[in-house]
Amino acid sequence: MEQNEKVAKKSKLSKKTLRKEIYQKLQGVLSDYQKEVTNKKLLTHMKRASKLLSRDIAKVAKKAKQKKEKTAQLSAAK
Repeated sequence: MEQNEKVAKKSKLSKKTLRKEIYQKLQGVLSDYQKEVTNKKLLTHMKRASKLLSRDIAKVAKKAKQKKEKTAQLSAAK
């Protein structure tokens, strides 16, 4: 997860572009299984997985950003 957070923070990707990148990577990794499973079924599952992963990565990045801002506010108030 730390690696995903770093990627999301460095480039500040939107959810849509992050989802596209994850989808492309999944498609490359799972290309061997396309022969065994119908192509349409595999594509729909990869879309679902990429949506879930991009949401989770975005949530983690947002929480980390909020924690930093909160600690900065607390230290400024002292």
